[in-house]
Amino acid sequence: MENIKKKNFYIYLGLSLFIFLAIAPWILTHELSSFLLRSFNAYLAIVISFIAGSLWWRDNLKKDIHLEAIVISMLAFAGVLIFEFSQGIAIILQIILINFLLRFELKVIGEDENILSYIETRKLATYIITILCVIQLAYLFNPYVN
Repeated sequence: MENIKKKNFYIYLGLSLFIFLAIAPWILTHELSSFLLRSFNAYLAIVISFIAGSLWWRDNLKKDIHLEAIVISMLAFAGVLIFEFSQGIAIILQIILINFLLRFELKVIGEDENILSYIETRKLATYIITILCVIQLAYLFNPYVN
């Protein structure tokens, strides 16, 4: 149980950086905001890849589930490359991936009573990150910012 509390703490700690990176562009200069948007996207790709990779340790999984986790990781980093060409599409891709990853993770780990607290924290973090991505999209398409 202590291990679950640590995981929840680290989820909230990582979420705080997402919150900073999503709100800061609205406050800071446009040049710095562009860097923060890129940082948000890269950090999200790292988190998605880490979570997808953490599912690989389960020995009882089928090979196609391992393949799905690898594809999710690769698409997350493709989002970083896409960001250079189309920021909006990259953020939408990351929104889809983080929510798909939550469903994928719930399918893999199930509704285990022992980790119910982790599951609820993970769901909350995914929903907050989705909202923060929408805030990023609002910044990108706000005609008064640029």
